[in-house]
Amino acid sequence: MGGREIAVVGAGVVGMSAALYLQRDGHKVSVIDARSPGTLTSYGNAGGIVTGAVLDPASPIRLRWSYLPRLAPWLVRFLLAGLSAQVDKSAAALAPVLAQANDAHRELAALAGVHDVLRPVGWLKVYETEKGFEDSALERRLMSRHGIKFDVLNSDELRQLEPHLAPRFVKALFQPDSGFASYPWRLVDGYGQYFAQGGGEFLHENVRRLEPREGGGVRVRSERGSARRPRLARHRARLSPEPRSRRCRRAPTARRLSRARLCNGAHAGRHPHQ
Repeated sequence: MGGREIAVVGAGVVGMSAALYLQRDGHKVSVIDARSPGTLTSYGNAGGIVTGAVLDPASPIRLRWSYLPRLAPWLVRFLLAGLSAQVDKSAAALAPVLAQANDAHRELAALAGVHDVLRPVGWLKVYETEKGFEDSALERRLMSRHGIKFDVLNSDELRQLEPHLAPRFVKALFQPDSGFASYPWRLVDGYGQYFAQGGGEFLHENVRRLEPREGGGVRVRSERGSARRPRLARHRARLSPEPRSRRCRRAPTARRLSRARLCNGAHAGRHPHQ
């Protein structure tokens, strides 16, 4: 069976990873994005959805009341997605994908010649209060249910792992099977170069609309016209559910043994002085 003609919308880390695997499987792949690979969200870090401050004019994200009618349908779906049953369903779908992520990226990075960007150092999330740790109960329950390995560290164990951390942290979650990219743009740029060397096509334009066609296939309408694609893959970088701010930030420790997410108070969105 011959390869298909497939378009991938989005040249971030997810889109370029998908494009490389599709290309490896013998498909003719085009990546559609107005920007070069890895130069938007994937350049540094994921964006943040600041759920607790959308109506605060001084917050990083602000909602204008006049926009609420247009936002309402999406907002209802967003709230429904946060119900316990839907969260469990989403976690069940994501778990087998995430379990393969490290191995998949190591494979692609080696092929693209950027394997040195990936660091298998685990993921460390630290807490300043017991209450803050208690609020991670749902996260821990989902990880246990789906076989994701993690260790709960007390303050002494945390200090043994990361002696340079401030002494105010009382608990931590450590996921030893996780890793991180020390230079996300270089990783995605490497994927893009390898994709182009393999005959992949980049279409530097913005997608305006997707139109299913009778008999199969999708018409991709962009600012420059339209093109028929038998198959379409849409990939956009995942937004972090937590705000990227001084209240909860991702930071490498002094020894760079792990990536630490520093959270305070009862939960990640609470300011330490509130």
